[in-house]
Amino acid sequence: MSYRLSPAARADLRSIWFYTLDIWGRAQADRYILSIEKVFTNLSSGQERGRPADHFRKGYRMASIGSHYIFYRTSDVAGVEIMRILHQRMNIRSRLFESRR
Repeated sequence: MSYRLSPAARADLRSIWFYTLDIWGRAQADRYILSIEKVFTNLSSGQERGRPADHFRKGYRMASIGSHYIFYRTSDVAGVEIMRILHQRMNIRSRLFESRR
């Protein structure tokens, strides 16, 4: 199974990299993004399953990495679709519904 990122998830990943760069430097920003991308790969290969996140948005699942939650959905056609990557302190519900894709 493969994975793909929604436009919102791509923007989230970019924001996370820039924030981490500003606070901890380029090496840490690169390491953190690689660890997030490893979760994407593990989700798509079945090595990691995440957990249901229907209480946030119906049909979504979530996985944790560092201070972030990865929200995704799966289908036989699209594989794993990464919808958002949100910091645990964000208003998750409102962020998930601001991008209805």
